[in-house]
Parts: sequence; C-alpha cells; structure tokens
Amino acid sequence: MRKILKSILIIVFAFTLIFSFGACGQKKQSDDTGGDKPDQEVKNMTLFENGTTEYTIVYPDNRTEAEEYAASTLKDFVKRISGASMAIKQEKFVNYSDNAKIISVGNTEFLQKANINTDYEALTNDGFFIKTSGSNIFINGGSSRGTLYGVYEFLDSYLGVKFLTYDYTYVPQSNEFKFGQINDVQVPSFPYRNFMIAGYNGDKEFMSRMRFVNEYHTVPERFGGNIGWFSTSDCPPSHNSLSYVSTSYASSYPEMFVFSKGNPIEICQTYGITDSGEIDESVQISPIKLAIESLKKFVLASSNDVTYFMFGQQDIQTPCRCAKCMRHTEKYGRGGINIRFVNLLARAIQKWANEELNGREVNIITFAYQYSEEPPVILGDDGKYSPIDDTVVAADNVVVRLATYYCNSYYSLEDARQIAKYRNLLTSWNTVASKFMLWDYHIDYYNYFNYYPTMQTWKENLRLYKNVGAQYVLMQSAQNEKVNWQSNMEAYVASKLMWNIDRNIDELVDEFFTYYYGIAKDYALEFKTNADLYYRTLFERFSDYSLVLGSDRSAVKYYDLSFLTGQENLINRAIEYVADADISAEDKQSYIKRLKIMRAPIKFMIMHNYNGYYLDKQSEYKAYVDKVLGELSELGFTRYSEGSLLNEYKTNHRIQ
Repeated sequence: MRKILKSILIIVFAFTLIFSFGACGQKKQSDDTGGDKPDQEVKNMTLFENGTTEYTIVYPDNRTEAEEYAASTLKDFVKRISGASMAIKQEKFVNYSDNAKIISVGNTEFLQKANINTDYEALTNDGFFIKTSGSNIFINGGSSRGTLYGVYEFLDSYLGVKFLTYDYTYVPQSNEFKFGQINDVQVPSFPYRNFMIAGYNGDKEFMSRMRFVNEYHTVPERFGGNIGWFSTSDCPPSHNSLSYVSTSYASSYPEMFVFSKGNPIEICQTYGITDSGEIDESVQISPIKLAIESLKKFVLASSNDVTYFMFGQQDIQTPCRCAKCMRHTEKYGRGGINIRFVNLLARAIQKWANEELNGREVNIITFAYQYSEEPPVILGDDGKYSPIDDTVVAADNVVVRLATYYCNSYYSLEDARQIAKYRNLLTSWNTVASKFMLWDYHIDYYNYFNYYPTMQTWKENLRLYKNVGAQYVLMQSAQNEKVNWQSNMEAYVASKLMWNIDRNIDELVDEFFTYYYGIAKDYALEFKTNADLYYRTLFERFSDYSLVLGSDRSAVKYYDLSFLTGQENLINRAIEYVADADISAEDKQSYIKRLKIMRAPIKFMIMHNYNGYYLDKQSEYKAYVDKVLGELSELGFTRYSEGSLLNEYKTNHRIQ
C-alpha cells in the first residue's frame, strides 16, 4: 500500500508542477473592476533616493484619527524602507502646485485643485484610490478607513511592504523608488471581510492592516473604527436570543423557553405569534413582544452609525419542541419559524424608528445555522424554488447569515460531490431573502493540529457568495490559537482574496512563503504540496473520510506513518539548511522557529496515534508525549482543540 501511495503522490505532484508552471506569468489584477495597474514605463518622478526625499505628506486641516494614523504609518515605513524622513504637514501650511511633491492623504482640498475626480459613492466605505497629478500622489477613500487601506496598498503593491502575520511584517530595504502615472481605484469584493484568527485578538493594528473588519472587536478610530454592529457585554454580537428575552421570566413563564437540566437555554419562537404570522395581542407577555422592547433599548443605547443588530439563536442544537413549534416546523421548517419571528421584530422596530427616530436605519441579522439552515421554500414541478408563503419572505431590513456548518468543506458548495442539500442552499435561500452574510469554517475544532485543506474551494465559494449579494464573509479559523502555520498563511491569502476575488491563490501562497520562510521557502512549499496531495488520496482511499465538522479525522488509519515521518524529515532538512546558511543570526533564529512550528502538527499526530504505530514501544510512549508537549509549549502553542488546552492533553487522554 505504501508503494502504491508513493506512486500516486509522484504522479499527482508531477501534474501539479505542470499546472503551477502553466499558471505563471498571469497578469495581476489591481481591483474588483477588472482593470490592470498601468504599466509604469515612464518613471520620471523620485519619491526617495540615497536616503533623502523631497516629498511631504499632507493631510486635511480637520483630519480624522484614521487619516492622521495613515499619514504617520506612511512616514514610518518610508523611513524603514529607505532611511528617508518625510515631513507631515496640515494642508494650510503647504502651497499647492503641480510640482509641489506632496503625498495627499485623506480628503484634502488639494484634490479639487488637482482635478482628482472620483465616484465616492461607488467606492463605498472601504474602497480607495491612489492617483497622481503632476508630481503629486493622492490617496483617499470612501471613508477614513478606506483612506487607511489606500496607504496600506501603496506600501504593499508599490513599495513592497508585506503585512504577513501578527508577528512579522516584511519591510524591504531600497535605495530609491521612482514612479510614473498612477491611476489605481479599488473597491472590495465584499463590504465586510474577516478571517477569524487569534493573531489579531489583541492587535487591532494587525487586523486593520489585513483589512479585516468584524463585529467581535472594538477597533479604535485610528485603525478605521467599527462596522456599525451593535454589541455589548450584555448582548453578544451573534448567539444572543436570551439577551432579547431575559431568562428572569423563565420561572413565571416557562412556556416561553426551552430548558435543559432545569435551566433555560433557548426561547420559543412561536409562543405569542398567530398561525397567520402576526403578533398575538391576546398574549400579554411573549418572546416577540419582549424582543421588540429589548431591541428598542439597544437602538437607543447606540449611536446613529450603528445599523446592524444581530438576533441569533443560541449556539446549541436544541430548538423548542412544544406542540405549536412542532406543528409550525412541519409546515415551515425551523428556518421558516425563525424568519417569521425576525420579520415581526424587524418590521416593528423600523416602524418605531420611522416614527420616533427620524427614519433611522435598523437592520436585523439572523442566523441560518445548524437546525435553522434549511430555507422555507418548496420545489415546484418546474424545478424552481418558491416561498412557502409570504410570511417567510425576509423583510427588507432582514439579513440572513448563512453558516454552512455541516457541509463537506473539502468541496465547494456547487461541486457535484458536495452533500446534496448544500449544493442548492444559497440558491434556495435567495428565493426568500436578498441580503446575506456568510459564515464558513476552515479549521478542525477537535484537533487544531489536523491539516484542514479548504483553499481549493475558496474561489468558487466566494464567487457564489458575491453572486447572491453577500455583504459580509467571515471565514472562521483558529480564533483562540496564535501559533498555527496553516491558519496564519491562509489568513494572508484570504485577506487578499476577499478584497479582490480575481486574485490568483497560487501566486498569493507563493508570495507568503517567499517572504515568511525566506531561504527555506522551497522546503516549506514542498511540505504544503505534499500535505495537499496526501489529503487528496485520503478521499480516494477512504469512503468515510470527509471534512464535515464533527467527524473524526484523527484516526490512525488515515495517517500513514511513512507520510508523517517523511514530512518530519523534510522540515528537519530545512532546519539544517537554515542552520548552515550564511545569514544573520536573527534571521536564522526566526526561520528555524517558523519551520519548527510547521513541523509541530506532524509531531503531534505521531504522538496522538503513537500506540497505533509503535505497538512494541509502549514503554517509550509517555516519554515521547512529554517530549512533544514540551516542544509545543516552548514554541508557544496553548491549545490542541477549540475547547482544550495543551496542558490538559494528558489528563483528557488518561495518560498517567
């Protein structure tokens, strides 16, 4: 079997190389409009040379915090790249002319003097432009956050700075930078983007540089601010139905709740709602009435720029099973019950906002997740979907947040090999809703050290999400473990791809490996390629193998020991190569640590399945466990799963 597997890997690897070489040389697209960055054949202007510059950074007299931070960030990195120190001035202290040699950051009056015209409405909040006029450069966005992103783009695409991970930014050293005409306009493929990783939990600057925006973190204005999503300590931004309907009512009104072991864990979404889908006024206290009053308080407690309010089911798989809920489930499904409830909430709150708050915009986001993921539609004889009735058609201010929890993440949602119901999930939901946010998954929650290959699906899925009008894509990875080479690499690729879905994934992967692993790049790329090819064979060899969350992918039968030891030896050779290289001690130390982090999942999987591999070495098992756990701890790992700490591994697996 090992010889057969090795032959398969060699053949597939050969085809991969052919494909990779064939993909080289594709022209990089600059923005979501499909235009190329202009060829800068005439580079007659010099930003810096020999450690000096004649350029000044200018920002508006009434600058925002983000504009000020953008200007200081530009100054800082130009200094780090070239040694040249640029002054920062308010525009009132600068005389404008075509040859003034300024970089205008933000909404300065100089934009009008230079006749820089842009459709700001088309830019939306996060879009931006980088344009030249005369000897001057202008960077501005649809918002202050967009301006900041414009500066990041200038540093990245023009000056070569690469914001790679939470712990490393590549800054090139350059003696000069010459430029010609620039007309770079970019609008993100999705208004809101997030790859959920632990690296930015305490580092909002890094999150900003990756152009991630999300509901879980309060971001200072200098880093672009928040996205207008309501969240407090009493009302989390996702699973929060019990924040709308207080459990303090549980003892007096048990019919409004679902209980587990005597504790309320969810609300009933049919109590107090008529069969026709209206609020039952004969019921004095009901979940829908309480939810409306709670939402009014949330709206009044927030500023006018907060427009998104999540009403989401609890993160459990136990919906209400009262007689009415079961009857409505048979007709509408759980997804339909939820939409009927949320429609009443959304319409009541918008009516109130129109009457009391001068028409303030209030959008309600709700989950289609686990038991509520199936849409309330029927399939006609013509093969088309239609709503069960008008009560399940989402109101204009309702956003459906689809979470594809139980799909097979190895295949795209429209792949013929995908689980049947997921192939039509978005199409069918699109029948009853027009506003969407997506939440998908890119980590094995039960074993963070398990390789979890999903990148082969990203292009197709993101295009599908864009086609249904998704406003926000959240790709969840290791959100509570920083030290994970795959998650950090994928975050970099995702940050570029969610911004512009026309980007080439292979090129982005190569870019990351080039700057992050340096002279060890080829070893690291071979490691990843081997893993991708091996996982492809797993699907061919085992009919029960999948990337469905909750399935066991750690079993010893899936992991040939020769593959694991081969991967370990590959990284060992890489470490030896770096150790012997003629590079600085600092670079040597960094590359070796990154390689050890890449090797860590292999050592963990050998440890995890040790007794299946070494039946004759039981006496050495405990010592090997201690050795591996000790190395992982030294590298900074803290968890081996979403809910389990690394230092709990021996106890959880009954290793004395």
